[in-house]
Amino acid sequence: MKSITIVFSKAITFFPIFSWLIMLAEGTPFSHVAIKMLDEETGVMMYYQASHTQVNAMTEATWLTQETIIFSFTFNVDDSIAKNAKAFALKALGIPYGVLGICGLAIVQLAKFVHIKMHNPFKEIGATYWCSAFVAAILENVKELQTKENLNDMTPADLLPMIKSLPTTWTATT
Repeated sequence: MKSITIVFSKAITFFPIFSWLIMLAEGTPFSHVAIKMLDEETGVMMYYQASHTQVNAMTEATWLTQETIIFSFTFNVDDSIAKNAKAFALKALGIPYGVLGICGLAIVQLAKFVHIKMHNPFKEIGATYWCSAFVAAILENVKELQTKENLNDMTPADLLPMIKSLPTTWTATT
């Protein structure tokens, strides 16, 4: 068994306006989601995320200089699940950050304020990612998350209850 950790965090960099806006709009103490996995070959703890301009990976030491963890959920997983999750994350490295998708989420949020329910008008998942959609896509890929939500609508606030509802141990037959 290996472990996969999903972390919800907020930025601690200088003047993190984007992080503040997400927390304000979502009413949460966090604005970001990442997945943490040990690189078995090197023994280095890595964070995989969609941030800045693309899907990227950072060492734990670097990541913690930019983010403060608010919630952390660790799952014991079969080796095959860990391998598939890491493979998905590695194949996604360099995929652009979903700026248009984030703009769509902002439109959805503004509509919510005037009691209009709508979906993200921009359908980009797979071609681009933002943090919560990327983590949800990894979990869907390893068959641990079967969300009824459209990944194009996925925000960190949407993802939290889904993560909380997952079993702490994942087996390949789950």
